[in-house]
Amino acid sequence: MSPPQPIMQKPIVFEKDEVPRSRSTKKICIIASTVILVVVIAAATTFGAIAYNNHLFYKEKYDTKANVDGIELPEHIRVDYKNEIIYVTNEKNGPVDALNALHNYERKLLAFHDLTANKCFIDVLDDTFDEGLKRWASHA
Repeated sequence: MSPPQPIMQKPIVFEKDEVPRSRSTKKICIIASTVILVVVIAAATTFGAIAYNNHLFYKEKYDTKANVDGIELPEHIRVDYKNEIIYVTNEKNGPVDALNALHNYERKLLAFHDLTANKCFIDVLDDTFDEGLKRWASHA
């Protein structure tokens, strides 16, 4: 008889030590990518709104003072370049009545609204938008 043999067991195989991606790491990646995406969308929206406001509807506002019988009359002028419209408003000052004026150069119409008498007057415009801009800019 042969000597007793030790009972052979299968060798234990150890896997390579690798750190598996944990759930918390995956959550952090998802949260970080979501935050980055939200920031990019917010920046694009803000930039688009600024570009839309400044370039598509470019408007200019300035105040002037017209001389009527030696009295300075403050006028508030707004220019809408896209629609070729000039808005002029003034307040009652001395003998001059308050009125609003709208110069629509696309339709070649001039509308006055006398605020004191609450009447509207419409007239035909003879000049172009560029000539009207030059005339109102000369008052400034």
